[in-house]
Amino acid sequence: MNHIKKNRIIPGADTTAVFPFLVMIAAVCLMASGCNPKNGDKTKPKKNLPVVEIMVAESKAMTRNIELTGTIEAARVARMASPAEGPVLNCSIREGDIVIKGQVLLAIGRKRAAEEQVEAARKELAREEEDMQRIERLVRSGAIPAEQIEESRLRVSRAKAQLTKALESIDDYQIRAPWPGIVSKVFVTDGYFVSPRETLLELFDPKTIIIRFAVPEKELNNVHAGMTLCATFDTYDNRVFKAKITRLYPELDRKMHTRMVEASLLEDIHVVPGMFTRISIPVQTVKEAVIIPDKSIVITPQGEKVVFVVKDGKAFRHEVCIGIEQNHMVQITEGIQAGESVIVSGNQKLQDGMDVSVLNLEPLSNPEK
Repeated sequence: MNHIKKNRIIPGADTTAVFPFLVMIAAVCLMASGCNPKNGDKTKPKKNLPVVEIMVAESKAMTRNIELTGTIEAARVARMASPAEGPVLNCSIREGDIVIKGQVLLAIGRKRAAEEQVEAARKELAREEEDMQRIERLVRSGAIPAEQIEESRLRVSRAKAQLTKALESIDDYQIRAPWPGIVSKVFVTDGYFVSPRETLLELFDPKTIIIRFAVPEKELNNVHAGMTLCATFDTYDNRVFKAKITRLYPELDRKMHTRMVEASLLEDIHVVPGMFTRISIPVQTVKEAVIIPDKSIVITPQGEKVVFVVKDGKAFRHEVCIGIEQNHMVQITEGIQAGESVIVSGNQKLQDGMDVSVLNLEPLSNPEK
């Protein structure tokens, strides 16, 4: 029969010496058991810092461009009108036809009346010439004074002028091309009855194609004849073509306060009147400009322009002055130096000297890292 020994507290023994030892053993067991300290940890977590993104301010050349829109037009355009009323005859031309100088485009049905006027003028001239010959014979015979010869010659000259005018009137009823060109619009057809000075057709000279655009009044002093600009067209997939300013109109549009400008393309490309074009004119270049993104600038309620710079984990407020603004980038003339890390995101609620957490450990402007 096994005998089990039981621990017994000996009456009269001192238990105060045992209790601290038991507490120490319990603490060691608690640490060794890997207990979760969060059950008893009452410490508050640290407050989250504002998260920002930065970009390094760069120093490089920056150009300010004027961005405008224009249209392709022909500088030489002829709008042919009717010299008299009558029906349209022999109108065989259509839009897009190429014509040569002097080519008959159409006629007005007044030719018969014009021919009758010519015939009457010829008869009148012949009569005056016969009368002059008769007077010359009488003067030689001494029957009449010599002064009557001069009067007769004057009447002959007038008759010749009337005949010339009548002959020209025949051509007036034939509408001819004043120079080589392309027919752009035709407003009439055969049989159409027109009134005097009514527009019949329009043609343009393709050799006089230009870009025409309007420049705002505030930029007038920055645009001059001879300047080179860049032009893009939708039909050419926004390829950039060079053009040169050739003409500035002498007056401003009094309603729009703009000045009309013409430029000639320096490259031989196919463009037609009415085409839309985008224009970029470089007007100012700074070789060593401190450049930062425009989204890094914060406008205060007082209208101040400020930029926050990160240094040693803190955001410092810098008042800045800006210069050229182009393609979402801004030139800083005062307040920021090249190489400083400016905040481009998360800068709306920052205060001067505030601790921040930088999201991008490398500058955004360095794509190689």
